[in-house]
This record gives sequence, structure tokens and C-alpha cells, in this order.
Amino acid sequence: MSIKIMTQIWEAGPSDMGERFVLLAIADHANDDGLAYPSGARIAKKTCMDERSVRRITKRLVDAGWLRVEYNAGPRGCNLFTVTAPDLKSPGPTVPLTDGPQTPDPKSGDPLTDGPPNHHLTTNEPSEASQASPAPSRLGKRLSEDWTPSEKNIEYAISKGLDQNEIDRIAEDFADYWIGKPGKDGRKANWDRTWQKWIRTEVDRLSARVGKQSSRSGAEVARDAARRAVDRQLRGA
Repeated sequence: MSIKIMTQIWEAGPSDMGERFVLLAIADHANDDGLAYPSGARIAKKTCMDERSVRRITKRLVDAGWLRVEYNAGPRGCNLFTVTAPDLKSPGPTVPLTDGPQTPDPKSGDPLTDGPPNHHLTTNEPSEASQASPAPSRLGKRLSEDWTPSEKNIEYAISKGLDQNEIDRIAEDFADYWIGKPGKDGRKANWDRTWQKWIRTEVDRLSARVGKQSSRSGAEVARDAARRAVDRQLRGA
């Protein structure tokens, strides 16, 4: 927990209540460099929100410059957050929300050398977050918390006979299931293929349900016909 960062958020954080609440929840896990890696479920629990709302608000914080996210860069594939403050004077990179030494943007490189940027530059002893190593690529990667189906994903679902309302509902179920899936079972090497398999399963399930409804309707019609036949026989007797 960084008291310094949390104090600055209280004094000059986002004006939107939901954004400030989510940013405070992330800062509650941050070190003084602003680095943190709480899970979406942990943030949702702290803020009393659902994970879908947390993902939506997190994206707004990133777009506004309050937060930077490196997906799957934390321990066990968690997202690595950096709490930042928008630079209101220029459109350049964001700066850390602290008064002390600043950690360079990993994408900007080290201005003192010609080598690759130092992604975990710290002073004194390295923090727990900076020691974290990305998950090996051979294990696949987790679905990002702001995932939405791509145009290719949507086109595939439409080709299987689904309409947009069904696709939206299935996409929400897909994201909720896989983002909340713990451990190695929540990692996939190819999320497009996982989506296609999920769509085929949904289509089969919907077809089976329609088939059952049709069978029940046929049975009801048969019973009505039999009942009418018996009534005619009784009237004839």
C-alpha cells in the first residue's frame, strides 16, 4: 500500500466517483512507484462492483491517463498496473503520481544507453512487483480484462446463424468465464480458436433446446388428436 499515492488520489484524483474508487482500490496494492497487480476479482470485491464494471472503468482510467496496464505481465499472469497522472501540459507520456524519483515509461527506453529499455528500473531494493516475471509463452496467456470480440470473431458467430443480441450475450458469458478461470486452465495459446469452439457449443445447445421445444409441441398435438378421437367415439356410441 502506498499512502503517498492514495493521499494524492484523494486530493486530486478523478472527479468521477466510480473511477476514483477503482483507482484507490488499485493504489491500495501499489508500491511507491505506483506498481500493483491486483486481480479483477480483488478490485471488484474492494469496490463492491461486478468485474464487468471494473473492466469498463479501468479502460476509462487508462484512456484518461490515470492508469497504465501491461497485460499478463504480473505474477501468475496477472495484469501489471502503474498508477499515473495525466500530463495536462503536453500530449507526451504520462508521469507517475508521486513526488519522488520517477520510473521511466517501459516503452520509451533508457535515455542514457543505446540498449533496450529497463522494464523494472527501481531504486534501493526492488519491489515485489518489479521482480515479477512474465508467464512463459508456451503456457499461453490469459484473456485480457477489457476483451471484446473482434470483427473476425463477430463474423464467425454470424456465419453460424447467431444475431447481434445473441453474440453480445455470449461474449459477456465468454469474458466472465475465462477472465475468472484460475490457474493454467485459464490460459490459451489462441483465443480466436477458443471463441470459435465456444460459439459452436452455444449453437449446438440452442439447436438442442429448439428441438426439445418442437418435440414437446408435437407430443401435445398428438395428445389433442387422440382426445378428440375418443370424444367422437363416445358421441357415436
